[in-house]
Amino acid sequence: CLTQGSAAFGQSGFVVPASGANCGKVTRSAVCDPPCDDGAVLIYDYFPSQLSFDIQSSDVWFSYLYDTGSNAGIIGTPAFHLEDEESTDDNGDTFSNTNCFPCSNFTCTPASTGCAYTVESDIDYTGDPDCPHPTLFGIGTNSNKIVFEYDSLSTTLPNGVLDLSASYDGVTYSDAWNEGEGIGIIYDSTQNTWQAGDEAAGTFNIYELNSGSKQGLKLNVKVEPIIDESGSTVAFTGTRWQIQEIISPGVNYAVDDVFSLTHDHTHPDNSTTTFTLNIKITAVGAIQGQSGTISDVLRSGDTINGHQVTQVVHGPSIDSDYDTSKGLFPYHFAYLDGNGSNFAKDTSYTSSRAHQITVRAGKGVVDRGFFGGLYEFSEKSIQYTIGTLDRNAPDIYNVLKQPSCTATVTNGRVVSVAVDTNGGGSGWDKLGRIPELSITSPYSASGVPAEVEGTFVNGVLTAVTVTNQGSGYSSTNLPQVSVTNIHKIVTSVSPINVFNENNARDATDLIDAFPDLGDAFPTYTADDQQRDRDALIASRSFPPAERAQVSSGDTLNMKMDPNSRRVEQKPQIGFESSELTVSEQERRPKTDYSKLNEVDFGSSSEAQEFKRAIIDQNKREVEGHSAQFARMTQDEPQYETYDNVYIETVQGPFSELPYASTYTKYFMRQYRPDPRINTNISVTLSVNVAQTGTSHFSCPQPAASTRSGSTFSFLGGVQGPGCQNWSATGNMIMDNDLTSATRTLSRATAAYGNPYVVT
Repeated sequence: CLTQGSAAFGQSGFVVPASGANCGKVTRSAVCDPPCDDGAVLIYDYFPSQLSFDIQSSDVWFSYLYDTGSNAGIIGTPAFHLEDEESTDDNGDTFSNTNCFPCSNFTCTPASTGCAYTVESDIDYTGDPDCPHPTLFGIGTNSNKIVFEYDSLSTTLPNGVLDLSASYDGVTYSDAWNEGEGIGIIYDSTQNTWQAGDEAAGTFNIYELNSGSKQGLKLNVKVEPIIDESGSTVAFTGTRWQIQEIISPGVNYAVDDVFSLTHDHTHPDNSTTTFTLNIKITAVGAIQGQSGTISDVLRSGDTINGHQVTQVVHGPSIDSDYDTSKGLFPYHFAYLDGNGSNFAKDTSYTSSRAHQITVRAGKGVVDRGFFGGLYEFSEKSIQYTIGTLDRNAPDIYNVLKQPSCTATVTNGRVVSVAVDTNGGGSGWDKLGRIPELSITSPYSASGVPAEVEGTFVNGVLTAVTVTNQGSGYSSTNLPQVSVTNIHKIVTSVSPINVFNENNARDATDLIDAFPDLGDAFPTYTADDQQRDRDALIASRSFPPAERAQVSSGDTLNMKMDPNSRRVEQKPQIGFESSELTVSEQERRPKTDYSKLNEVDFGSSSEAQEFKRAIIDQNKREVEGHSAQFARMTQDEPQYETYDNVYIETVQGPFSELPYASTYTKYFMRQYRPDPRINTNISVTLSVNVAQTGTSHFSCPQPAASTRSGSTFSFLGGVQGPGCQNWSATGNMIMDNDLTSATRTLSRATAAYGNPYVVT
C-alpha cells in the first residue's frame, strides 16, 4: 500500500484534494479494501452528468424518484474563495499552494426538474413526451401529470351518461335505453338497402363517442336487418338497432349532446351501404364504478387542485392480489388538463369527490423528477375475438366463480373430494337453479365415471359428497370438479296446428281391447290403466293448443366477420347411386301401364275415366319411386358457407388492448412474444435553477491566513461556477423477461382485455 498522503493528486480519503480546480468538490475513498488506504479518492463534479441504473426486467413495476431539493441537486459547493500561498525554504527554493474556502452561505434553488426517456427501436404509441410507452413515465415539473399515492378512496359516485335516445332522421327521437333495467330498447329505422342473402347480416359494433372534453362514452350496439317472413318470400323492411350495453358512461357529457353512429356493410353483390343512426344523451348523473362498490378510485372528470383529471393510470397497489412481499410500487399517475394550481411534493390534496392523495412528483413540483412504471417489449402480436354476453344467461364471467377442489384417488377410485382453502367459488345462489356438481371422466377407456354432489351455503360450495366412486382414475392426474349446468335455458313454445282425433280414439280402443293387460305387466295396475285411459279421453276432448320445448342456448354471442367466410363440406347424408342400383331396379314398379292407351276400354266416359285413373296411378308410383330414390341418394357433396369469427390484432404492448366491461369481453386467441433479448432506455434528468451564478447569496472574503515565511493573497471575488442548470443522462438495460410477459398475458386473459387499470 502507498503511504497515506503520498499520492501526488490528493490527500487521505474523504478530504478535498489540495487543488484550486477541486475546491468545494465532494470526494470519497477510491479504495474498496479498507486496510489498504493509499490515499486515492474519487472526486465528484458539482453538476451531475451521468445516471446509473441496475439491469431491469420487463413487465415489472419499478420507479426512480429523484429529489433535487437540496441545492438543486448540485454536489458540493461550486462557489468559493481561493487563497494563494507562496513560501521559500532554507535552500531558497520557492513553493506555492492554494487554500480553498467554500462559501458557507451557498444556496441554489431549482426552478424546475425535468425527466424524459427514449426507448431504442421503439415507436411512440401515445404522442405524449411524458410517456411514449403507455405504461412507462418520465415526469417532471412541466408535465401535466402527477405521481401520487392514495391516502383514502372516495365514497361518492362519479357522474356519467345514464340514458340515451335514437333517431334516423335526426329530428324525431325515441327512447333507446331503459335506465331502470339497464337494457337497450329496440329502434327500427326505415333505411333499407338490404338484399337477398343479407338475412344473417346481423352483427354488433363497439362505438367510442368522444368530443373535446367529453370523453369515455363507449357503447356496444347491435345492427341487423328487419325481416318479414310472412309471405312466400323473405322481405326486408328496414334496419334494427339496439344498444346492448353502455360499456363506459364517460365524463363531461351533457343532456342533448348528439353523436352519429355508422355501420358499413358489404352486400352479396359486393355493393356497400353505410347505415347511420343518431344518438342523443337524455340523462347524466351518478353512476356505479366498475368495481361495483362505493369505494372508488380517482377517475377522469374528477378535479384536484383546480385541475380536471383526464385519465388515471393505476399501479398494481389497487389490485385485490397486491402483495408487498414481492416488491413495493405504491404510485399512480393522473393526467391533468393543466388549468389548476401547481402541486408541492409530499403534500396531501383532496379531490372533488373527497379522495385523499399525496403527490410525490409532477405538475409544478420544482424539486422532483420521476422515472418508472412498467415496460413491455412491443414487437409482439396479440390476436383476440369479441363476445357479448347474453343478459338472460348465467353470468359465468362476472358473478359465478367455479369452485376449486382436490380429489383423492385410491386404486383408481375417487374416495373423497375436499374443497380447497377459499376454493368454494361464489355466486351460485344467483344461478337461478340448483347447481349440479360434476367430475371429469376417467382416462381409462374401460373406467366408470364417478358421481358427486355438492353442498352450497350462500352460493359457496362447502362440501362434496362422492355418491359413486367410479373406476379407472389416475392418482397422478387428478379429476376436476365443477358446476356444469351453467348454460342458458331456452324455452320455446310451438302451436299444435293439427290434432288427429282418430289416433287418440284408436289409443283408447287399444287399451279397452286388452282389459287383462296388467296380467302381462304386474307393475301396470288396473288403476294405471284407467288413469292412462282418462288422460287420453281428456286430451281428445281438450287438445293442447301448443307444446313447450326446453333446450340450451348460447351464453355468448361472438362478433362475426361478413367479409371473411369459410366453406365447409357437410357430412354425407345419402347413399351413392351406384350403391343402390340393384335395389332401385328391384323396387321400381314392374308393371308398365302406358300401353293401356292402345287398349279399347269402350267409348263410355266411365271406361275412359277408369283407364286414365289406372295410367295416372302407375305414373304416380313411378314418380314417387324416383323421388324416394333421389332422397336416399347423394352423388355430390353438399357445402355450407359461414362467416368467420371476427379477429382483431394488436401489434404492440398489452396496454393497447381494449377494456372489457360487464357484458363485452375480449378473448385472447393467439400470442407471439417479442423475440428480442433486451433493449436500451436512455433517461435524462435535468434541472433549471431559479438564479444562475454567485450573485444571489452572500460570500464575504475570509481573513487572510498567516504563517511565518509565507505570503498569502486572494484571487479577486467569489470563484467557481456557482448555481447552474445541469442535465444528466444514463442508459438502462431492459431485459426481455419472457416469464413476466407470460404473466401479463395471463392477466389479460383473466381480465378479458386490457390488464391495466385506467379510469
